[in-house]
Amino acid sequence: MRLVVAATHRGRRNLLCQKLSEHLPHALLVPVSSPEALEEAIRSDTPRSIILSADLCTMALSPDSLTDTIRQCNPDIHIVWVLPRQANAPLWLDRAQAYDFDILVQPVNGLVLAQRCLCAQNDAYRLQLANKRLAMLAQRRSESLYESDERYRLLLNSCSDGVMVARLEHEGDGYKIIEANNQLCQMLCYPRDEFLQLQPKDIVESRRMKYVNARIESLRTYRHLFFETVLISRDGRQIPVGVTARLFSFSQRPYVICLVRLPGSYEVPPPGISAQAYHTVVKQTGQLIYEYTFATEQIRVSGAIGQLTGHTSAKIEASNLESLLTFIHEDDRQAVVSALAGAADELGLYDIRYRIIHASGQIRHVEDAGIVLPDETGRAARILGSVKDITERVRTDEERQQAEHAVQHSKRLESLGVLAGGIAHDFNNILAAIIGLTDLSIQALDGANPEVLEDLRESLGAAHRAKNLIKQILAFSRQSGEEHAPLHLHRVVREALGLFRASLPSGVKILDSVDPRSGMVMANATQMHQVVMNYCTNGLQAMSEKGGILEVRLENVEVTRRFADINPKLRPGPYIKLTVADRGHGMDQNVVRRIFDPFFTTKEPGKGTGMGLAMVYGIIANHGGAVLVESTQGQGTEFCTYLPRVESVLQGEQSTDMTVQRGTERVLVVDDEQSVRRFCERALSQLGYAVSTEGHPDDALKLIKADPAAFDIIITDHHMPEMSGTNLARRIKKLRHGIPIILFTGFSQNIDDAEARKSGIREIVSKPVEVSQLAGTLRRVLDDTSHAAGEEENGC
Repeated sequence: MRLVVAATHRGRRNLLCQKLSEHLPHALLVPVSSPEALEEAIRSDTPRSIILSADLCTMALSPDSLTDTIRQCNPDIHIVWVLPRQANAPLWLDRAQAYDFDILVQPVNGLVLAQRCLCAQNDAYRLQLANKRLAMLAQRRSESLYESDERYRLLLNSCSDGVMVARLEHEGDGYKIIEANNQLCQMLCYPRDEFLQLQPKDIVESRRMKYVNARIESLRTYRHLFFETVLISRDGRQIPVGVTARLFSFSQRPYVICLVRLPGSYEVPPPGISAQAYHTVVKQTGQLIYEYTFATEQIRVSGAIGQLTGHTSAKIEASNLESLLTFIHEDDRQAVVSALAGAADELGLYDIRYRIIHASGQIRHVEDAGIVLPDETGRAARILGSVKDITERVRTDEERQQAEHAVQHSKRLESLGVLAGGIAHDFNNILAAIIGLTDLSIQALDGANPEVLEDLRESLGAAHRAKNLIKQILAFSRQSGEEHAPLHLHRVVREALGLFRASLPSGVKILDSVDPRSGMVMANATQMHQVVMNYCTNGLQAMSEKGGILEVRLENVEVTRRFADINPKLRPGPYIKLTVADRGHGMDQNVVRRIFDPFFTTKEPGKGTGMGLAMVYGIIANHGGAVLVESTQGQGTEFCTYLPRVESVLQGEQSTDMTVQRGTERVLVVDDEQSVRRFCERALSQLGYAVSTEGHPDDALKLIKADPAAFDIIITDHHMPEMSGTNLARRIKKLRHGIPIILFTGFSQNIDDAEARKSGIREIVSKPVEVSQLAGTLRRVLDDTSHAAGEEENGC
């Protein structure tokens, strides 16, 4: 037999368990200390009896509610309440009779407690208790239903407004009236029994029947609706009413309860609230409430009049319709007039958004919602409405749209960047062969055949221009791999401005607003110079015809949380802001949205490639910054660039020795491009190296596996079919540890230096590469390897 003993007080709980174990040694006792633990013990395994100490009860948890909770878990559980001596005996006896439980008063006799628990095992006793509980439950339910029905009738008929309850039929079939109070029946002059037999068409004006199903659909969607309509009384009168409807469900069927009020009853303050207090509350909502009468053209206003319009109520109420329209922005007036005219024809609701002109001259966005009310003949008589200031909401929506546009633009450019990086890789492979082989051909001619030599030099120059174009594409795709260092940006800006001042067109002046005390940024100086030059070039071209002032500002700023939320590329914190503003022809918003797209340009053919601002965008994004543009046609353009500000950092200078030297070592070149292999073989052979080439990584591994000491150094491409250069390096390292490896790549892959070192890669070289650069890199890696090996042999 399983018994649960529940008491908050530990000593009382232990005492009850001790007394039970003395008389019921084979019983399984489960002590619990809280209502939550009690419920869990009941649900895990139903006990035969539960002994409850009165100390479980609190202000929030009464004995009745705790007993109900237990009965809901299992109605057959036997419950024994253990009460203190000072307990209210008559109250507990009533509870015991109502909720069917036993009572024991402390000090508890262990034998009596055990007997009570054993009685719970008797089937006849349990059946008697169950029947008693069912009878009492039925009686309570019957009394409760009767009282509920009486309360429902009393409340329904005590309501000063008409109340109707209707059951919604299948979609498109309207509704069926199932209940109505006396006030609604009297309002429409129907006896209650006759009213309950009516159909919607009997009380709704015929031309308004088309709105019934539409309003039912709105109720199904929003579950709450207010509208004004005209009902037909028993004697044929048209009665304008306002209806507040709410949807609810009962037995999985949809029902609607409608509160029906006559005109005027929902326009006055609620009972018990003074008119002054009512208007004060309305004013605090920030809304302007108005009523317009068609016959007299009179308008009455209340609420937040001054806050919304800047005018007094007297001035507005003294204005006619024509004067009132002047408060509306001229571009929105016709739309407002059309919306109100349509609502007047249909005697329906309207909801308009437009702009108004505040007394201060400020433009504000408002939302105007209201209804046109009919007179006794069914014609439009007046308008009731409210105007709410939504300027902040409109501004927030615009900021959100700007942020979404920025994210979409960033994703689009990121996709184009990936494409550009892939193109750059293939293009660099082609250029590597063109530049390398052309360079070798020039060296082979050695001054002979001047015409061919000149042609080759022209070809080499064109290839170098293509190489620079690839650098721009890589900068746009954020894969240029350029090193960043702490930089005083004001020095770069001043240097660029100095170059521009020497060639300023007439009528154009530069306004230098650069703060020399601005902080430092972690950036690449060459790329920052490109950014400034690009901005200034665009500004000067925009002012080439009419002239103007090109202002360049550089300052420290703090990006706030709100500003960062609007511009996802930024984070709250310290930044340096570079602003370049011109007074040129400006751009419309369609152009502004596309200026950073690659190859988009507004210039004439031959005067621009469309890569300048795309390159700027890629550079700034690669530096963790953002570019914002503001432009107005006929007034000019302003580029604002934000770069993260850093603390001053001391840097040591590095020197690089690019002297070309020859060699006799054995070199293995692995590249899937035949032209690249041919260039390397010819160039390195001319420098004295013994060169072998392979076009597939697997073939290279077979050579090394056959003779691990056959080569002194290996040059491999990074992008190859079936195996990358880094993976090849790892496998070579397993075959021969310590052999130096140089990795060629068509574009930066953000290869981690530490990972490259672990793979045995000594240096990473970007394609295309010239003969002098290839020879210098090869010599430097070989010499460093020999020096390290010598130190290891000498025990250094």
